Amino acid sequence: MSTTTTERIVQTLESVGYKRVPPPLAIAGLTFDFQAVFLGDERSLDLILVADMAFDDQRQLLRNVEGVARTLDVIRSKRPITLVLAGPKPSGDVLEAMSRVCRVLPINSAKTEDIGSAVRNSLAVLLPLEIPNASAATAEPMKHVEERSSELDADVREVIPVAQHGANAVQRALHKLLLQQLPTIAKENER
Repeated sequence: MSTTTTERIVQTLESVGYKRVPPPLAIAGLTFDFQAVFLGDERSLDLILVADMAFDDQRQLLRNVEGVARTLDVIRSKRPITLVLAGPKPSGDVLEAMSRVCRVLPINSAKTEDIGSAVRNSLAVLLPLEIPNASAATAEPMKHVEERSSELDADVREVIPVAQHGANAVQRALHKLLLQQLPTIAKENER
């Protein structure tokens, strides 16, 4: 499972334009080993480290991550570090220590057939936002609301067109409607 997950992570990051750095990662004369390393472009300066907990020792991985963070601090880099973890989660204390120096994105996938969606969901913060095509309902939401409000009371339906004038206008219209209805409600309660 983990190798497949790591491969999917690499494919996903490459598909959205992250540049893969050949191993080992070299910073200021020091080298660090990770399953894969990516650099963001002008829209994302992230340094993305990919580790597979099925193959990497969690304590060694922690030392590498802390080493990268310290080295970037020394050279005054502005690059944020993101660690993507495939495979089993490390122990709580190791995960907490990693979280102190970088953003940690574990891939939560128990089933092989769910790997693609698990990777995309876990990496969502690194991926470009996908805006769905506008449908007729979202292109003209007020028209859609009016069409679906036929079962509402006529007085309530009259408030819908007021919405285009903002929340205060709707509040005033509802207040007016309530004031009109209160005498009727009071009379019904007296009976």
